[in-house]
Amino acid sequence: MPAQLADAGQAQPRSSVKVRRTDRWWSYAIPVALVILFFVVDLVLPRGPTPAIGYCAAVLIGAMPRRRWFMISLTLVCTALTWLGFYVEAPGEPRWMAIFDREMVTWVLWLMAIVAWYRQRAVWDLARKTEALENTTHQLARSNADLERFATVVSHDLRSPLTALSLNLQLLARQLPPDDEESNQSIHDMRGSIDDMSALIRSLLEHGRATHEKLDLCACDVEEVLGIVLKRLTASLQNTGGEVAHASLPIIWADQNQLMSVLQNLLENAIKYRSAEPPRIQITALEGPRFWTFCVSDNGIGIDPHHQQRIFQIFERAETSRGGAGVGLAVCKSIVERHGGKIWVESRPGKGSTFSFTIPNQPQPQTNPNRRISFTASAS
Repeated sequence: MPAQLADAGQAQPRSSVKVRRTDRWWSYAIPVALVILFFVVDLVLPRGPTPAIGYCAAVLIGAMPRRRWFMISLTLVCTALTWLGFYVEAPGEPRWMAIFDREMVTWVLWLMAIVAWYRQRAVWDLARKTEALENTTHQLARSNADLERFATVVSHDLRSPLTALSLNLQLLARQLPPDDEESNQSIHDMRGSIDDMSALIRSLLEHGRATHEKLDLCACDVEEVLGIVLKRLTASLQNTGGEVAHASLPIIWADQNQLMSVLQNLLENAIKYRSAEPPRIQITALEGPRFWTFCVSDNGIGIDPHHQQRIFQIFERAETSRGGAGVGLAVCKSIVERHGGKIWVESRPGKGSTFSFTIPNQPQPQTNPNRRISFTASAS
């Protein structure tokens, strides 16, 4: 699957892209008609300020079909008719002045041809790149569809065998004698591996939803969303003695479920990567001219500066000894960027971390000015 995405992200070679031509009959007829018209006018008018400069318009229009042979042939014909008109037209201004006029017309004519030539190349390159972009977009759409089908297979066809295997291991554990410590330990290790695989599958599905699902934007009360997240994490906070405090949080324009996923992932990381002290987490929100900036600060183990950009990539972790699939922060990054914001971290080893993310400040939702600052402690 990654190989398909890599192939889809590359532009097709020049020779493989066929640009469809959409020539019209009038794109050939108009330049020819102009050439004949200006030649007749050149013959009728006396020698003087020559109308032969009109041939330049014919050359420019002749570049419309994007046929180089036609444009070059048209320029040669116009050049020949320019000097033919000089010898055939009625006498007027002095001969040397008429020759000078014809030379200037010739130079301008070929200058227009060069300009039209480069314009033709630019149009041709643009058409080729547009065609390549359409092909790439089609391949990406097909790859995204493959990824969605893959996610469906993962959710149904892989989780079911894992569940069956876990149940069989439970039955096997009941049949083993209690004093068979080696077999019991092996079964325990296998069940741990099954749990890790199930967690990885859930993380991949969450990342797929965060990346591909359509955003359901609405006015979200961040304080209510946080309350739901804290209820989900009650057991973890009580087991670790953790506390979460937050100032007054706004109402923003966002996808409520995905915003919930961002907050839950950040709080779970703050609990998981805690220091020897119980987790102390602070959530704040600052309104700017264009964005709301949310900060989630903790007193955990911190992150080395060399890893602070890498941890937002999928399957990347700064600390590998505490488990996890390395997907949570990648999910947060996808969600925040799809909302039009960005996410970053400020941290020092042993000094805790502050994860900050921005959400565009839309005019629809408004913060309740009467809301008091509240503090939520989820562990006694």
